[in-house]
Amino acid sequence: MFSSNVSPLFEAWWNIALCCNGILCGSPDLAVVAARKALEIVDRTNLGAVRDKVLLYYYYACLVNGELETAERLAQALEKSLGPDHPMEQGMLACFKSWQALLNDNMPAAISNADECIALCKKIGVPNFQMHALISKALGLNKMRQFHSALSCIREIRENVNGTKSPLFDFTLLLIEAEATAGLNDKGASETLLASAFDVGAKFDQMGLAQWMAPMMSRLCARALSAGIQPEYTIRLIRQRKLLAPNPALESWPWPAKVFTLGLPIFISAPLTSTTSVRTFISA
Repeated sequence: MFSSNVSPLFEAWWNIALCCNGILCGSPDLAVVAARKALEIVDRTNLGAVRDKVLLYYYYACLVNGELETAERLAQALEKSLGPDHPMEQGMLACFKSWQALLNDNMPAAISNADECIALCKKIGVPNFQMHALISKALGLNKMRQFHSALSCIREIRENVNGTKSPLFDFTLLLIEAEATAGLNDKGASETLLASAFDVGAKFDQMGLAQWMAPMMSRLCARALSAGIQPEYTIRLIRQRKLLAPNPALESWPWPAKVFTLGLPIFISAPLTSTTSVRTFISA
């Protein structure tokens, strides 16, 4: 609880800081709560000058938390309110719209919005969101199986962040490279990249990505478990982010429960309730 001497603007931005921390530390539900609190403060105290910025971070948190309907409403509101005199905010919006398109499996929109953000950021000199947009573009190109182009985006990012130490970017880029090289059937290089990524993740207890993509993370966590890469960290990441197994036959996955019937294991994929989803794996 803040002192009555603390300004509403400070309190609002403190909640935005909590929102960003929740996003990057793997607690997106708390990030959404903090962003909503910031928006409530801004509206209650008529801080209209910062409302669009708060909406952008609320949009960001909703994307990470999978609240795509709310995210779409926020995107529409921001498109109406942001004018050409706010190029930085327009760049952020384009970046987040690219990510939203990825989550909705709309690859052309993901690429076009990423390119819009990259162009804007180059024009006004904002490298941070340019890097995020290149990450979106690389993720989209991977999903389109344009793996060489995805790796070109990663090289461009590395050239721009040369000398910058960021576990978040290192973790993210290594994982995207692992996906791309696997798509190019270079299994040895892909596993080396995956091991390097999870070494970074384990060292810094990384529970988030620059842009979280749950299906990709489920696939990569499954591969890490199968290869014996950082198993303790991998299991913690799966549980923290509530990742679903990409294959119901993964015996190494940290299922909440395992029941044997007639010698055959049944993996329980959710907390035990009357509507629990049960998936079976028949051993060889």
